[in-house]
Amino acid sequence: MLLHVQSYPVVHQRCMERARECAMGTRKSPARQRFGLVSVYDHHGSWYLYFHNGQRRVRQRAGINRSVAEVRASLLNAKLVATQAAIAIAKELSAIFQHDAPVDQQVSEPCLVTVPELRRRFLDHHEKVQGSSLATILRYAAATSHLERFVGAVGADRIDVMAFAQHLRTI
Repeated sequence: MLLHVQSYPVVHQRCMERARECAMGTRKSPARQRFGLVSVYDHHGSWYLYFHNGQRRVRQRAGINRSVAEVRASLLNAKLVATQAAIAIAKELSAIFQHDAPVDQQVSEPCLVTVPELRRRFLDHHEKVQGSSLATILRYAAATSHLERFVGAVGADRIDVMAFAQHLRTI
């Protein structure tokens, strides 16, 4: 005597379709994109930033626009790298991140480092300490060369951030 047992699918149909998508590589964009120490990823229609702040893992909602999330990620990466390298950041950059915790190593005395020297230290730190890829170092070198050409050899504490941002918009 044979018993007829109705078979039910063990795995949900949408899960199988998703597994096929991943196996076939049909995703249009990568799940995560790295900007130095910060990752950007999409989760249920919003873009999030993921990074480590000291020993603490942090996930922040960056908004619904991918390009805004990428800009915030690159600025946050600059802030985290500068903090690790014990480089003072201008007050204007800190004002962008009002909702973040304050930078632990904020220097209050005037900065005696010139922009070219600061640029050299920043690129050396990425090359030797962070171990960044050559493409990343070249991208940072290109970005920081705009700043160096704009301000020349003045002290890093005398940078007019708003004027520089205006200058970047005209390039």
